[in-house]
Amino acid sequence: MGRIVELITDVAASADEEGVKLTLPMVDFDRLRDDWGDDEIEDALALAQTAFHHEAVNEAADSLCARVIEILGTFADEKRFADSSEPGAPLPTESLAHLARSVAYLEEALSLVRDSPAPDLTLFNKLLERLANQGIEAEMTPLPVVPGEEDEIEH
Repeated sequence: MGRIVELITDVAASADEEGVKLTLPMVDFDRLRDDWGDDEIEDALALAQTAFHHEAVNEAADSLCARVIEILGTFADEKRFADSSEPGAPLPTESLAHLARSVAYLEEALSLVRDSPAPDLTLFNKLLERLANQGIEAEMTPLPVVPGEEDEIEH
């Protein structure tokens, strides 16, 4: 197994980026032929290509997710959030909720592979809370305390 990893590492280090594709210069291909077959070298190049694509997708998704979290976080503002439920809102509450759920899922997945610090989720989490409480706001406010009934607790 160690030799295969060594081959993949060698191929990845020697490969050139041509757009979104990795290519192995012929001089490196010939050098690797001393110890490996063509199929093994091509398989290692395909694995390096896959790893390269995964890294590129992760970086792009991380950047995009951070920007969308920032934008969605602006809807944590009470007035802006209320405006999203108005008819004709540019970003209706249903769409806002769908985006927020998708971005929360993506953020969770990215947290497993991210090398850089996570974006600030403070406002985004506040938005998620507003969305979760939507329609039950009345139940979320504390009930008034009636004098003499402070010690009574309903079970």
